[in-house]
Amino acid sequence: PASNATDATDAANVRFPKPSEETFDRWFPGLQRSGTANDAPSKILVCFPNAGNAEDMYTSEGSGARKQPSPLLEYCREHKVQVMAPQYPGRAMRLKDEKITTAKGMAEALFDVLAPTLLDAHKVGARWVLLAHSVGTWISYEFLLLCKARGVPLPQRAFLSAMPSPDIAMDARPWRQQKGLDEAQFKEECREWDISEVVFSPAMWPMYQPLLRADFTMFDEYPENDGSEGAGSGTAGGRTGGRRATWPVFDFPIQAFWGTRDRRVSEEMVMGWSDVTSGAFQIEEVQGNHLWPLDAVAKKTWLGRVAELMASD
Repeated sequence: PASNATDATDAANVRFPKPSEETFDRWFPGLQRSGTANDAPSKILVCFPNAGNAEDMYTSEGSGARKQPSPLLEYCREHKVQVMAPQYPGRAMRLKDEKITTAKGMAEALFDVLAPTLLDAHKVGARWVLLAHSVGTWISYEFLLLCKARGVPLPQRAFLSAMPSPDIAMDARPWRQQKGLDEAQFKEECREWDISEVVFSPAMWPMYQPLLRADFTMFDEYPENDGSEGAGSGTAGGRTGGRRATWPVFDFPIQAFWGTRDRRVSEEMVMGWSDVTSGAFQIEEVQGNHLWPLDAVAKKTWLGRVAELMASD
């Protein structure tokens, strides 16, 4: 297919209103914490968290006895790469914000805040890179569709982990839709995704259940098939009965990761991302379960590999 890249001339003509400082900080509260904020970044790394998680999985190294240095943040600080991890509504300081239950809706809300930054960076020659884990990969896919449709340059490369490609057939998806599950069944479903037992404690579950139900809806009812721009449209379609419809294909390289102890998402499922790009595709294993970002050793290995590959560009 033809290149999806937006050339400099086209990008120079694209304009989006910049969000207020308050709105920007609400979406990217970890930018200053990460130590990567820069008036003239060499590159921008946009990181999408998984379901039930917050942006600090990328921007925080912890403190005290729990401090865990991040090889990715170390690389980004040294090379002036700005790390931008969106804080989805409904968690941390955004606990009271209305939750978003569709991948497309999350991408739309984020686009209005992030697109101006990506355009400004492009105009001075700074490209961006995408990093996403689990349902974050499907939100990022919808974000990419919006960029492509609205003239925002696409990333230099993408790092995608622990999720099937979004065109996987409904009857091939290794999960149950949460809307049909009672509380006990939903807890069982969460455990199959390797969610920590701490979450199910009487003190934590009342907060986490509505958050996880909202986040799970983003992938277990995807695509929404609302007939508008995005993967639910007629140009994107989906897989039914194992047959692939026409899905948008990009041309940037994709590096994928899968967990060796992931009980839900197999290597073969993650391999499906190879059909989402005409560019180079590679896949590597991570020694961990689905939520390896919560394991200090696995997380360090994963982020270290991302840093290594970014350094090779």
